[in-house]
Amino acid sequence: MEAFEDVLGGVGMVDPVVDDGDDRIIVRPVSTKGEAKKARRLLIQEIADMGRATFPKDWINADDRFGPTLVGAFLDDRLVGAALVGPAQEYAAALSATCRGVWPSRLLDDALQLVGTEIAETPGVAVVPDHRGEGIGLRLKRYCDLWAAQHGTYLMFSRPTNKAARRLNEKAGHKVLEGDVSFVTQIIDAQDRPLTGVVRIDPARDGSFQAVRQLTVADGLMRRFRVGQYPAVSRMDGTDDDHAIRVGSGQIAWYEWDRSGTVRTVLVPAPRLEHDVSMGLRHVSMRS
Repeated sequence: MEAFEDVLGGVGMVDPVVDDGDDRIIVRPVSTKGEAKKARRLLIQEIADMGRATFPKDWINADDRFGPTLVGAFLDDRLVGAALVGPAQEYAAALSATCRGVWPSRLLDDALQLVGTEIAETPGVAVVPDHRGEGIGLRLKRYCDLWAAQHGTYLMFSRPTNKAARRLNEKAGHKVLEGDVSFVTQIIDAQDRPLTGVVRIDPARDGSFQAVRQLTVADGLMRRFRVGQYPAVSRMDGTDDDHAIRVGSGQIAWYEWDRSGTVRTVLVPAPRLEHDVSMGLRHVSMRS
């Protein structure tokens, strides 16, 4: 896989090489039905709720289209890790169910089309127990980010289900939320003016974290999704994740990434539920 110049902050490397990894391990999309079955089995065995994910109907993505794709990590032709990457179909379905009849039909159709081209999802990354701690999960995660960026996406959603997955996403440059706050999204124009209301993505009901990363630069995009968190959260200097303090419960913290991949937050007042619903805070459940 070639490097992608517009990928932010170190993801745009020539994969599958990672400096601290075993160069005998090759990361690539599965190429046979047998490889696909092994990858799917590993993901379902190692990750809770992966059976609900949308796997490739034909097992392999032979045309390298932007669709559900199984990726494997191979050591001497033996599968030692796997990942699933593709369009954010679960978010699209939740957005449609939540906003249909609330947003004008044309606006919702445009939003769903934008989701289908701009937002990717990595539902899971798994490594066989004998090869954990060798950097294979990070290589798979970075490969999925780069693959999605090369297919024209702007954002990547992930669903870490445990502390190890949370650390993996953070190492890959993803913003990981606490379990009790939610992602919010909104479509904006090239001047950062809102084109839709703010939509809240409810954290998975099993308590798993949420993670997001901007993959490519936003230059020249006429419309794009922005993503942030609600409510805003701040931390006292010198404290760890277990000592977060909540501030500005009536605020949204929008994320902004620079070209180095560094993320900062911009605080804005959250819309009130009693305001015009077209610009209000709409709730999306990802586990309905």
